[in-house]
Amino acid sequence: MPTLTKLFHACFVVTADNGRKLAVDPSEMATDFTADGDFDAVVFTHAHADHFSLAHLSALIKQNPALTVFASADTARLIPQVLTENVCVPETGTLYQLTNFTVSFFGSRHAHIIAGDDKGDNIGVVVNQQLVYSGDSFELPEPEQLKAAPVFALPTTGPWLKIGDSVDMLRAAVQKLGVPKLVFPIHDGIGGDFDAKMSQQILPEEAEKLGTQIRFLAPNESISL
Repeated sequence: MPTLTKLFHACFVVTADNGRKLAVDPSEMATDFTADGDFDAVVFTHAHADHFSLAHLSALIKQNPALTVFASADTARLIPQVLTENVCVPETGTLYQLTNFTVSFFGSRHAHIIAGDDKGDNIGVVVNQQLVYSGDSFELPEPEQLKAAPVFALPTTGPWLKIGDSVDMLRAAVQKLGVPKLVFPIHDGIGGDFDAKMSQQILPEEAEKLGTQIRFLAPNESISL
């Protein structure tokens, strides 16, 4: 059974049964990320420093020259061709079949911080037609992109959302995609102790009302998918 290992803030790694890996948003903030191991692909949802790192990408490619890089268009423009030409700006809704994983994508823009601003593009990803992660956006995939009850990565802190937005997003996900098998907080490395306590107080109660459960993962903690 594949596993998910959460790293700091907005980064996580999915590991297939055979040990091959897929990384999502190994960023400058994710200092606990390591390129050690066999990686099939990496996903960068957008170009902000808490979601992207050219240094981590360079290390991944050094270890895995055939690495597939999925990136938003803004992010792809930051990747030198001399580093790799194996960069895909994915089409929304298309299912990409890798040797050990599938990925499909959704969404288009980063959530507003101030009404009317433009923080660039953003792509959400569905891994193995089950694991849903929106990046910095409240957009959701289409139901047909999933083949099982979702494992849902729920953003909880940041300049573009408050705890009530997290609750609204979870409710919207249940309504559109069905009751998640599991919810785990992500984008949780910016707020302080107060934000963490607020999430731990409010989100489990809301999850229970919706018929699901929430699991707060510490950095480097793993779960089965």
